[in-house]
Formats: sequence, C-alpha cells, structure tokens
Amino acid sequence: MVKKAILSCVLSSQLPDNEVHLHWIDSAEIQRYDKSSYLDATEKKRAAAFKFDVDRQHYQAAHNWLCQLLSRYADATVSPAEWPFSYNAYGKP
Repeated sequence: MVKKAILSCVLSSQLPDNEVHLHWIDSAEIQRYDKSSYLDATEKKRAAAFKFDVDRQHYQAAHNWLCQLLSRYADATVSPAEWPFSYNAYGKP
C-alpha cells in the first residue's frame, strides 16, 4: 500500500534509530482537532456511529491530529487529507 511505503520512508528518514518521539493531545485541546476535515467517507461513517458525543469527538480528534502529525514528519510533502487508513476484518487500522 502506498501509505505504508510513504510512512516508512518518512519516518525512517526523519528519526534516528536511537530516538523516540512521544506525542499527546491535551484534553483541553480536543475540540481544536474535533473536525472531520481530514476524515474520509468511511471514517466519517465510523465517527457517526459512536453513541456518545465525547467518544465521537475523541475519535475525530485522534484521526485528524494523527494526519497533521504525519504531514509534519513528511515536511508537508503529503497533506493531512492525503493520509488514507485501511482496516482489517476486525475494524482495526
């Protein structure tokens, strides 16, 4: 898959073997990333299926934030909207 190849290339060229980057979203900033702008149709459908608003907001924020983070590692050569996600038979990415 193209995404895996891009991700492997980007991360291997940006991170030294002995370095780990940890990232998190402060709960006070969840609404900042709670937009479905980077979600594809499948992800929007998954988000809409959450029973509680807070769970939907966390799902959307996590996916949007991840797309923005990946694009930063790619030095903006890949826009946040271009990071597709695929899922296995169990619905896991």
